[in-house]
Amino acid sequence: MLFNYKRAKSNKLKPSIEKALNEQVNAEFFSAYLYMSMVTYFESIGYKKEADFFRKQAKDELKHAVKFCEYIMERGGRAKLTELKKPQSEWKSPLKAAEDTLKHEKMITGRINDLVELAKKENDSETEKMLKWFVKEQVEEVSNDLIKNLNKKASFNLKRANRKIKAEYAGELFQQIKQLIESVENVNDILQVRDGINQLLSEKYNKLTAKEMSPKYLF
Repeated sequence: MLFNYKRAKSNKLKPSIEKALNEQVNAEFFSAYLYMSMVTYFESIGYKKEADFFRKQAKDELKHAVKFCEYIMERGGRAKLTELKKPQSEWKSPLKAAEDTLKHEKMITGRINDLVELAKKENDSETEKMLKWFVKEQVEEVSNDLIKNLNKKASFNLKRANRKIKAEYAGELFQQIKQLIESVENVNDILQVRDGINQLLSEKYNKLTAKEMSPKYLF
């Protein structure tokens, strides 16, 4: 990129604006770092579609960071790259990761809005104009659609897990009942078998109920 140094010198950023924009550079690079961490998380649990989504998000955040850097330099400032904090790498569930994403994007949107207010305060119309692109971009970044899709997937996986669990228990229960019936030799034994079957059904019902509610079957 070729810079108009004469323009940069005559239209240099105010120190407060330059400092705030550099802080945003760090936030954008961290967003890319965080989203790549989400890529590895979703890949590790077999969520290919979601991994691809966050891979694109990470690339977009890198572009945002570079755009801020170039603007700072174009206005005669010095873009400074500072240390990035370590991103989260594990989540309780895919849905929790999506919720954290939405929370993070709302935080970034808040930062962009604060920059707009600072530009207005410092009468920096050029920075304010530049930031309008980011305001529009943030609206399009991450919507509730991702959370809705993961909720649907969670519901499907829960039903599939429940069917699998019930099938496993049904086979086990059948074998136990079969053994009880084969042990019958007289009328009294039949009464004992009846009680035994009732007890087995009660135990299996309790186990099924507890297992279906287990968090690990949600995703």
